[in-house]
Amino acid sequence: MLYTERDSLGPVYNWVEQMPETEGGMKVLQEFIAHRPYPQCGLDANIEGVVVLQFIVEKDGSISGTKIVRNPDECLSKAALDYFNMVPSWKPGKYNGEIVACYFTLPIKYYIKRG
Repeated sequence: MLYTERDSLGPVYNWVEQMPETEGGMKVLQEFIAHRPYPQCGLDANIEGVVVLQFIVEKDGSISGTKIVRNPDECLSKAALDYFNMVPSWKPGKYNGEIVACYFTLPIKYYIKRG
C-alpha cells in the first residue's frame, strides 16, 4: 500500500519520490545525531544498541505520531526521544510533485567508544 488512510488530515504515505529531510539536508541530520550526548544511565549500565524511531513528517514540516519501533533499553530510548525533539525543522516529502505527509524511520545508534 502506498499510503495509510487517516482522518481529515489526509493520507500518510509510506513511500514518496522525494523523502522528507531536515532543513539543511540529511548531512545536517547525521551530524546532529552524531553529536548527541551518550546517556549516563547507558554508560553506567554498559548498554549499547540502536533505537529506531518512526514518525510522520506532516505537510507543514511538523512532526507527529512519534513512536519507538526498536528499543534495546528504556534508558537509550528516552535519551533518543529527548534528543530527537531538538532536531531542527523538517521539509515535507513530495509525491507526484505534491507536498504530502510521510512516514520516516530514523535509527539512532548508541555504541560506547572504548579505548
